[in-house]
This record gives sequence, structure tokens and C-alpha cells, in this order.
Amino acid sequence: MPSIFLIGFMGSGKTTVGRLLAERLGWSFVDLDRRIADTDGRTIPEIFSERSEAGFRAAERQALSETAGATNTVVATGGGLFCDPKNRSLISGAGGWSVFLDVPWTVLEARLEPEDLNRPMWGSPSSARALFEQRHADYRLADAVVTIGAGLNPSDVVEAILLLCPELVCAI
Repeated sequence: MPSIFLIGFMGSGKTTVGRLLAERLGWSFVDLDRRIADTDGRTIPEIFSERSEAGFRAAERQALSETAGATNTVVATGGGLFCDPKNRSLISGAGGWSVFLDVPWTVLEARLEPEDLNRPMWGSPSSARALFEQRHADYRLADAVVTIGAGLNPSDVVEAILLLCPELVCAI
């Protein structure tokens, strides 16, 4: 089966849910940010600092293009990846299935530190909220949406994803 690409804002649970979903399906798991950092030999904040956001986005597209054609893989994407139409085309062109983990701002804000230095796009709570609102329309272009309230745990999210795609349940 083609890969599943989890998209959403920082703190939405893409990595946590992705690992659990891959385990449940018996698939591989790829965290694109981790792959970029491992390939580059620097952390994501260091890449942003030394190469700018544009440099990071170029590395992100390269990592996506190397991953997009994989099968039986769950991919946790970076928060801005799906906002680029070229990245959306790479995913859909490879037959990938994009799933937006739609977490309300109030839940995200509670999950993220007010001065989260490990997230270069965070800035401040007010700038992060503006970025969240800016990206939301792009996220809604995903193939599927899982709305995550404060009470849903990662295992519940995995089950919700499986219910959205019966072919996945058959693959288990």
C-alpha cells in the first residue's frame, strides 16, 4: 500500500501517532524532521539558524522526494511541509494518503512550551497562533481529517485513522 503522510501543526502528535500507527500496521515509520537532521548532521534549529527557513525547506523537499514513493510506510511530516503545493503534489503523485491531525489551538498551546526553542517556527504564542491560522486552510486539503480534542489519546487517534480507511484494517 502507498504511504500515509501525517500532517498538522507543531505539537499535533504526528510523530507519536505515526509511530503507533506504523506499529499497529506492521509498517515502517519515518519522521522527516529526524531524517533531515540525521542527514544534515545538525538539529532542525541549527539548520534554520545557519541555512534559513528556505534552506530547511529545500532539505525538507529532498527528504520528502526520497520518501514519497515508499510503500507501507507512515511518514510524520514537518508542520510546514503540506503548505507547499509542490510537496502536496509529491505526496499525491506517489499515491500517498495525507491525514490532517486537526488539533484545536487551545490544545496545541497547552502542549507547547511558551518559549519552545526546539521549534524554530514557534517564536512566541501569538506568532505561533498566527502561523497556525495561516496554515490551517492548507492542512484542510488533506485526503482525510482526524479532529483531535483534549480527551483523545494517541491510540484513539490511530483507531480513528484506521476507521477512515477500511483498506488499512484489511492490511492488519
